[in-house]
Amino acid sequence: MQTQVRPPRQRSSGGRTLMLLGLVLALAAAGIVFYISNSVQNTIGQTVSVVTAQVDLPTGTILSVTNVQPPDMLIQTAFAVKQLDRKLVPPDAYLFTSQDALNTVLDKKVVRQEFLQGDILRTDDPRLADLGTTSGNSLTNFNPPVLGKGQVLFVMKLDNADYGVQPGDMVDIILTGSFGPNGAVASVVFNQKQPILVYAVDVPAKGKIILVVEEIQSVLLAQYQNNGVTLTLVIRKPGDTTPAPTTTVSGGYNSGNNAAAGNGG
Repeated sequence: MQTQVRPPRQRSSGGRTLMLLGLVLALAAAGIVFYISNSVQNTIGQTVSVVTAQVDLPTGTILSVTNVQPPDMLIQTAFAVKQLDRKLVPPDAYLFTSQDALNTVLDKKVVRQEFLQGDILRTDDPRLADLGTTSGNSLTNFNPPVLGKGQVLFVMKLDNADYGVQPGDMVDIILTGSFGPNGAVASVVFNQKQPILVYAVDVPAKGKIILVVEEIQSVLLAQYQNNGVTLTLVIRKPGDTTPAPTTTVSGGYNSGNNAAAGNGG
């Protein structure tokens, strides 16, 4: 009896394909997990340690390592370390390394321009000065950046209740009185070159108006105030730096004398 031989069975490739597909999916999943983990690590690494004011620090505060008697304040009371996203940190921010290093930078510094709670300490911060180089309560500490070389603060003999000017306003001054050799009555625009900055109001006494002027201009304004000349302020539109016109006069007062009285150098 002849034995029947069965033909060989063809193997299916489906199982191998599924195995390969599963391996590919596993590798892709591992890659995604690695990418997410790496992204999280990178995000965490982007934070930096900065120093911020824990409380409002008024002008005149003296920072100290040991002394806690007013106006002194402990550095650790005044400032704290905070972690911030590097993207939110100013490029000149002081980066914290150690408390000893921070103490070395801040000890015996005077706050000459107020810090508000949360303000970030800067490297060589202009709001601070070495003890003995500035008066903490000086008017010059209100807004030091606007005071240029050769400029001074001039206190007007005017009551701000009549004007309502605010710090940062730009003004012209109109002088009305007797000028020139003939004593003619005239109205003169003081300082035709550019408007004058209002530096502060209500200091050192309520109602006072303090202007930023050149030294020679302060001398002329003092003379006018003491000689009975009437001073009137006019407030400029923000951003308007158009030179003032050479003056409107009466009584035969000429434009040549006019300019001499108004410019102040």
